[in-house]
Amino acid sequence: MNKEDHTILIERYLDGELQGDDLINFELQLKTDKKLAQDCFLQKEIRAAFSNRDVYELRNQISEITKEFKQEKQIAKRRKLVFLYAACAILIVAVISTICIFNKSYTNDELYAVYFKPYDAGTITRGAEETPKDIYTQALRAYDYKKYYEALELLKKIPDTSYFLVPKEYFTGLSYMELHKFDEAIRHFENASSDKRNAFHDDVIWYLGLCYLKTNQTNLAIQQFKKLLKNDSFYKKSASEIIEKMK
Repeated sequence: MNKEDHTILIERYLDGELQGDDLINFELQLKTDKKLAQDCFLQKEIRAAFSNRDVYELRNQISEITKEFKQEKQIAKRRKLVFLYAACAILIVAVISTICIFNKSYTNDELYAVYFKPYDAGTITRGAEETPKDIYTQALRAYDYKKYYEALELLKKIPDTSYFLVPKEYFTGLSYMELHKFDEAIRHFENASSDKRNAFHDDVIWYLGLCYLKTNQTNLAIQQFKKLLKNDSFYKKSASEIIEKMK
């Protein structure tokens, strides 16, 4: 599916034109396709912003641009595509500038799709011996190559008495998140969160909050995000934004 068809499908969904199997398939795809979920979320935001009278005139202008684009599509398709994308870029800027002004309703799935980004493990060079450190290194390599089941099997080999217990629990949780097994991820993140001195503590709290969000445990999610507001956490800004949007 090209970008134009992708956009048209989202518009049909938001306009309530998808019916039957088409509607079911699209909603299933929203749960598995992060890019589609983010694009649909953005289109929803654009429509919400344009419901305000302050941008009504701009909405009409974009509508006229779209109408003209459709009329002349066959004779100047490439030139008009560029023009339309430029207009959409202007529109997105307008939406971003107004998004903090209006009260909006967000679903947990929409918030998860926007804020979840895969964690980069930063693979370390493998050693010669099969020590817990070596197994941990192999697990990180498997994780970075998106081999999450392999990463999980390797992480299971690390003893709970090892120095790598907290990192083991953390990357086990991340691997389960990537496999959409959020209840399992929560269990391991909760284990990792008990040690507040570890280097991954804020990361653990952030991803634990996202897991609670995804499983509709909204109050628990908010509790985790609020923990990130009490210090200079890397996630402080995102935590503040997501809490505001969950109201």
